[in-house]
Amino acid sequence: MSHMDRNRFSAIAHRTHTFCSPICDATFERLLAQLELKRDARVADFGCGNAHMLMRVCMKFRCAGTGFERNPHFVKLAREAIEEHAPAGRIEVMEGDAAKAEAPAFDFVMCSSARPFGASAQENLAGLKERARAGGLILLGVAGICFLFLFGLH
Repeated sequence: MSHMDRNRFSAIAHRTHTFCSPICDATFERLLAQLELKRDARVADFGCGNAHMLMRVCMKFRCAGTGFERNPHFVKLAREAIEEHAPAGRIEVMEGDAAKAEAPAFDFVMCSSARPFGASAQENLAGLKERARAGGLILLGVAGICFLFLFGLH
């Protein structure tokens, strides 16, 4: 049996999903209804996949966003989706290691199922907290349990 590229397999497996995440559309919409972000807010999505969650937030609040993604197949899909659906210059996707993202820089930080900062939820929460501004919000989805947490930092 030949070795299959894990990144390519993941992109194929998620191709019919709205989000590359265990969260469904309706749940994400309920979560967005609870958010309040200003137009000058900066949003980050770590492990953004196809960037649909990031685009949805940025387009709803008319704010800027940056997605971070390791999988080159998702980076390509995300950039194509942004070019087709999002306002020019407001949303970008960076390919590579999310741990290199500047800190603290973001008003709202999301990570819905990826593990960019380590294997555990605690490691990922710590990594997200480092990248959120004081008073910022964090959305952390724990993939194995599919919980979403919204934290206000003080």
